[in-house]
Amino acid sequence: MTGLPDALLARAFRARNGDLAWTRDDALRAAEALAAGGLAVLGGEVWLVGDDGWWDARLPTDDGTPPAAHSWAPDPSDRQDSESWTEFCARTRDYTAAVLAAAEAEALTPPTLRPRLRYYLSCTSEDAYRPIRKRRPPC
Repeated sequence: MTGLPDALLARAFRARNGDLAWTRDDALRAAEALAAGGLAVLGGEVWLVGDDGWWDARLPTDDGTPPAAHSWAPDPSDRQDSESWTEFCARTRDYTAAVLAAAEAEALTPPTLRPRLRYYLSCTSEDAYRPIRKRRPPC
């Protein structure tokens, strides 16, 4: 990923498809570096990671309820007409930082699994950006 420090890349979990995910603190650092590098964070999710690039977005719960996914997207998720690309990157970075600060995944996951939680960030460049418009149902 563009603009990520080598040390941050070295600490990332690497999925089999090449996607990266980090501890909560490193995910915050990654969001900051991505925005500084001109990339917008379009959302993310929490993964339970294992060996050999294995991961699952359905996190077991500590209270025995069914596994649940923890994901987010900025609101509004699309770049606004009044936003420059730099402003959009900053807004998505700030939104991601707020989500990471309030995330409850660790509190909801069994203590033995908490060290295996990682935060995946979906990002894009301005050239590759495609709005995430909600599709209207057919008439």
